[in-house]
Amino acid sequence: MENDNTNTQTAQQSNAQQGAPTAQQPSIDYDKLASIINGKQQVTEQTVLKSYLKEQGLNDTELKEAINHYKEEKQKRTPDVGAMQSEINSYKQQIAEAKLQQAATSAALEIGVDPKRMNYVIKLADLSKATKEDGTIDADAVKSALNQVLKDVPELMGASNNTAGNAGFHVGGNANNPAGAADNQQILENIFGIRRK
Repeated sequence: MENDNTNTQTAQQSNAQQGAPTAQQPSIDYDKLASIINGKQQVTEQTVLKSYLKEQGLNDTELKEAINHYKEEKQKRTPDVGAMQSEINSYKQQIAEAKLQQAATSAALEIGVDPKRMNYVIKLADLSKATKEDGTIDADAVKSALNQVLKDVPELMGASNNTAGNAGFHVGGNANNPAGAADNQQILENIFGIRRK
């Protein structure tokens, strides 16, 4: 009886040692696992397709043609994610440029740029620093860039806001001097020989 107990204990100890987990864990290659699953799905898909087409009464040649046609159609219907993403990025860029253009236009109106010359001022302005990292427009940076252009080229400022006042050439009568306009009218009448009655 004693021998039976010792034999049982010895057997249990050896089984415990053999069943003990080793320190090494098996590594799992997830890419390989994904390819196996994908292959299995393709095989299942082809099997289902073949059985359906055979039920329809197609022979092997027609079956292969039908499967190839099915694969081509499936490929055509699969969206191109890369192209869609680049298109989205292009639209985002266009929207950002439109917002910047709008902010520059309103800032130019605020600081008194002549509307006829506004496009030139905006094109000359360095607006590269006007967009923040989060995509918002920095209005102060836009105004600063526009003011820098007007400082460098003051001729682009509207005539009513020009600090030079009456500097430069004037064609026609002086709108600021209505009395001079009457004198000009008299001079023109004399030149053309018009006599007032």
